[in-house]
Amino acid sequence: MRPLVEASSGRTSTLPVTGALLAGGLGLRLGGTLKAELRYRGETLLSRGLRFLGGLCSEVVLLPGPHRFDVDVRQLPDAPDGRGAPGALLAALEATRLPWVFALGVDMPAPLLATARSLFARMGDADAICYVREGRLEPLYAFYSFRCGPIFRRRLERGGASFGELLSLVTARRIPIAAGRTTRYLDNVNTEAEAARLGIDVSFASRTIAASAAPAAPGRAGRPRAPRASRAAAAAPRRAARRRRAPRK
Repeated sequence: MRPLVEASSGRTSTLPVTGALLAGGLGLRLGGTLKAELRYRGETLLSRGLRFLGGLCSEVVLLPGPHRFDVDVRQLPDAPDGRGAPGALLAALEATRLPWVFALGVDMPAPLLATARSLFARMGDADAICYVREGRLEPLYAFYSFRCGPIFRRRLERGGASFGELLSLVTARRIPIAAGRTTRYLDNVNTEAEAARLGIDVSFASRTIAASAAPAAPGRAGRPRAPRASRAAAAAPRRAARRRRAPRK
């Protein structure tokens, strides 16, 4: 295993890694709920993610996307913007002063130091390493070398790309998880059903910008129906015009 770097507190050892907490999601499948404010065991997922990364990594950055959080940690805009989580990861890769970045999704409530350290120990000469659960990559619980930065940028400047496509461009190790092993540390929340299963409280969370931008329900003719207040406001000028045109008795 690579040598550890002592944290400034001197109480724990941290890896020579930049921890990147990706928190820019719009929570569309949660009705526009801000995932960072979801609570697990009385603590917000934002606070849990930052605390976890602080115990694992030598430095921590936050990728808030369109959101803004009042926390004492460096916050980076996506690079390039509009590319989702891959763009957020690229921002961390280009900002790091260390050899590696560990990407963590803010919607993962129960990360484990032991599993992250074990993954890092198996990195070898690879450019990236991630777990594979039931045949699916887990790219937001993964380590990436700074060498990935220029390669990912060239691809993302041409348009959006999945993590699977990005990982195919570099030397990536994929670590399958044996059947029957616990994988709760990889669970994330996207729906209310998943929140209930994981014991996550959604009642304190704010709405994201997606909530106000969500499409309205269709009207009778299949067109989006505007909110009642908007329809009334739009109709007022028409009613006034009809009154002006009507002959006086």
